[in-house]
Amino acid sequence: MRRLPLWTVLAALAGTSPARGELTGAARGANETCTDGVRNGPEADIDCGGDCRACGFARTCTGASDCESGLCASGRCEERILRRGASVPTGYDLARSRHDAAASVRFAGALFFGVAFGGAYVVAVAMPRRASDLYVPIVGPWLALDDYRNPLNKTLLASDGALQAGGAILLLAGILGAGRRLVRIEDENAEMVVGRPRRPRWIAFDGTGVSGRF
Repeated sequence: MRRLPLWTVLAALAGTSPARGELTGAARGANETCTDGVRNGPEADIDCGGDCRACGFARTCTGASDCESGLCASGRCEERILRRGASVPTGYDLARSRHDAAASVRFAGALFFGVAFGGAYVVAVAMPRRASDLYVPIVGPWLALDDYRNPLNKTLLASDGALQAGGAILLLAGILGAGRRLVRIEDENAEMVVGRPRRPRWIAFDGTGVSGRF
């Protein structure tokens, strides 16, 4: 039978629990924090895991508790996708998946639309009188067709309009078809444990949205 240290037993009797760093036996130096940009103390990766905030996708982990998804596979944090019809486990919240097929579709759509509209916008700035229609996304190139008689110009405008429209469709499809991933709800009370540094506030960009923790 494993014998627990006296301080662990006393902490349990007092209704508190030691920090995760203490449980692993790792200790922090006086100047080591969860925001110093260096992997130190009980951290699994740089400034995450251990007694810091949970690690995101593909970050190094030593166990499920190091990952915001609660899934550590082969030493790396993986997304934990919620299967259709399944209920959300206790202690987890839902967020849009960033690494499923829909995320790739969103990226491709944003790339196509951005490149096509960016090119049209540059032309509109260079020729404001003849190409002012190009300031309008998606429909602008089609509106500008009547202002040009050169077949090559018409082909370029039609191609740009098609690329913008295709990019917008892919972006919308990626948003609507996005999967949902499970994210552990951090225990705010645990941050008040003596000897455990408070997790920093942070903001994360999630696909086409923004999420924050305060």
